[in-house]
Amino acid sequence: MPSLKEYLLVFLIWGILLIQALYKRNLYSTDRRLTIPGEMFQVLKAILSVSLYMAAFIFLAKFAFFSRVVFGSGIILSFIALSSWRMVKRIMLRRLIRRGFRNINVLIIGANKEAEELIEEIKRKPHLGLKVIGILDKTKAGNEVNGVKVLGDVSRFEEVCKKYFIDEVFITVSSPQLISDVMRKARNLRIAVRVVPAGFKDALARMEVYKFGMFPLLTYKEKEIHPAELVGKRIFDIVVSLLLLILLSTLFLIIALLIKLDSPVPV
Repeated sequence: MPSLKEYLLVFLIWGILLIQALYKRNLYSTDRRLTIPGEMFQVLKAILSVSLYMAAFIFLAKFAFFSRVVFGSGIILSFIALSSWRMVKRIMLRRLIRRGFRNINVLIIGANKEAEELIEEIKRKPHLGLKVIGILDKTKAGNEVNGVKVLGDVSRFEEVCKKYFIDEVFITVSSPQLISDVMRKARNLRIAVRVVPAGFKDALARMEVYKFGMFPLLTYKEKEIHPAELVGKRIFDIVVSLLLLILLSTLFLIIALLIKLDSPVPV
C-alpha cells in the first residue's frame, strides 16, 4: 500500500513542471488578443507535454503504486481546474474592460483608408480595451475619420502623447522617414509602436516576418501545390508510416516483454 508521502512527491514534481510549462507559454499574463478556446488549447498543450515527462519519470523511477487511473485522473482534473479558472478570469476581465478598466489609449498616425478600417476593427473588438484618442495627420487637421478627431500635425506627437497619456501608437502611413521619427520619439516616451503595412491587407494572412541578418523581411508565401504532388506526398507518408510500424513493432514487443518480466503490474 503506497504512502501519502509517495503520492505527494509525484504530485509535487508534477506541479512544479506544470508551473514551468505554463510560464513558458506566457499563460501567467493575460493576453487580451487570445481567445478563450485559444487559451484553453494552450493550457491543454502544457498539461500534455508535462504529462509525457511525468510518465517517463514514473516508469524510470519504478513507481508501480502510481496507477494509470490516478495518472489519467490527474491530467483530466488539471485541465478542468486550470481551464475553468482561466475562462472565468477572462470573462470577468472582458466585462471590466468594456466598462473602461485598464483601457489602452491609442494614437493613430495617418488619416487614410487604413486608419478608417483600423478604427472599425477596434470598435468590433471592445474586449481588447483599445481606446482611440485621436489621429495625427498634416492634411486633415480638425476633421474626423470614422468618428475620431484629427488632433493636428505629426509635429504635435510628443505633446499629444503626454497630454492624453498615450500607451500605443498605430502608424498607417508608409513614409520611412516619418515612421523612423515617430519610433525614435516613442522610444524616448516608452510608448509601444505598431505599423500597419499599407496596401498589403489582402495578403497579410499569407505573410510572415523573416529576419535576414539585421533586416526584418515581410515574406509573402503563396505557392500553389499541384494535385499530383499532394497525392504523391500522401502515398509517400502512408508507405513510410507502414514501414516504420513494421520495423518498430518488434522493438515494441521486446520492450513490453521486458516490462512484463521486470514488473508485476500489467503492461
